[in-house]
Amino acid sequence: MIEIKLVLNSNGILKNIFVTGHSGFAKIGKDIVCAGVSTLIQTLNLTLKLIPDVEFKCISKKDYYLEILKFDESIIGELRGITVFLITGLDAIFLKYKNNLKFEISRS
Repeated sequence: MIEIKLVLNSNGILKNIFVTGHSGFAKIGKDIVCAGVSTLIQTLNLTLKLIPDVEFKCISKKDYYLEILKFDESIIGELRGITVFLITGLDAIFLKYKNNLKFEISRS
């Protein structure tokens, strides 16, 4: 099972995300649940790299961890849009594959 823990700040913007595990839906390399989650996470990482006023760290080995360290207040709208996009995509996968994905959202 893939486990995703996503933490939002008080403005509803992604603070950090932790992803671990394999969905078990199919063999590695043929698993559409893992592919969907991986695509969203990789897109998150690539998108944040394009925004000059955000600083984040990313650790991607067996597990994946991304934390937004600081950002300019002028890009709150962009970050909120990225957050909504990510949550919408992950939630859509979760709703269809509940036996393969655990998805938690919290605020801090």
